[in-house]
Amino acid sequence: MASSSNLLVHLRQCFSPPSLRSYFAEFISTFLFVFTAEVPTTRIAVLMTGFGAAIMEGVLTFLLVYTVHVAVDPRQGHGGNGKRGFAATALGALAVGLTAGACVLSAGSLTGASMNPARSFGPALVSGDFKNQAVYWAGPMIGAAVAALAHQVMAGCPAAPESRHGNVEAVVV
Repeated sequence: MASSSNLLVHLRQCFSPPSLRSYFAEFISTFLFVFTAEVPTTRIAVLMTGFGAAIMEGVLTFLLVYTVHVAVDPRQGHGGNGKRGFAATALGALAVGLTAGACVLSAGSLTGASMNPARSFGPALVSGDFKNQAVYWAGPMIGAAVAALAHQVMAGCPAAPESRHGNVEAVVV
């Protein structure tokens, strides 16, 4: 009974007149921004070619995806049992965040450092400007695929699970 009354109190707060006014103001400001202002899209620098930008995006995506694979690999837990401690999880998240930040700082002015096709496709779809979209699709997809392959090769195949029954083979009659 107490949880339903807490829910009602929360709903009253969410749909109070001040809250509804702020929701409406946010809707109006978003509507005005999208339809009256120019939507910022990712663009490559004037001095870069499309091929160079695709290579740059591929390298950035490789760095980010490889860091994510290393940070969340369950084989790196305590004795390979798949469990990771708090420190390993927190340091993995920190490593991913620092890698993403370093990639943006190093190549943001050259290619926009998108590292994700959806990050470039969304603004292009809204603005209708699809210039150089191949750069932001081909580079990250190839970079991510190479990162996944490199991690599999460097981390090795997962060990085959040991049977609980030793070397006994099951015979079906």
